[in-house]
Amino acid sequence: EVLATCLARPVTCVLMAVIAVTCYQLNDKHVPFQSVSFHYPSIVQDRQWWRVCTGALSHYTLPHVIFNLVSLWGLGFLEERCGSVLRRDAPFAYAEYSL
Repeated sequence: EVLATCLARPVTCVLMAVIAVTCYQLNDKHVPFQSVSFHYPSIVQDRQWWRVCTGALSHYTLPHVIFNLVSLWGLGFLEERCGSVLRRDAPFAYAEYSL
């Protein structure tokens, strides 16, 4: 049943795996959250554009990661119901679902 659900939500499952592995690596290497957090002066003045994407990973304590992954899994029904975001007409499918 889990495999069937993952096949219906491929992007969600891949994103969850990437987040889990990244958070594990950040925690394992004891990277301080300030190094990956969303910090406007660092982004604009120092041109650390990667912080726009890694800001969500700055809270990588186990309870926080689990909560984020469960929340992402809960939103995965959109991918299952509307189709994968990899489809060409995906933006229209999501817009239609939200109306």
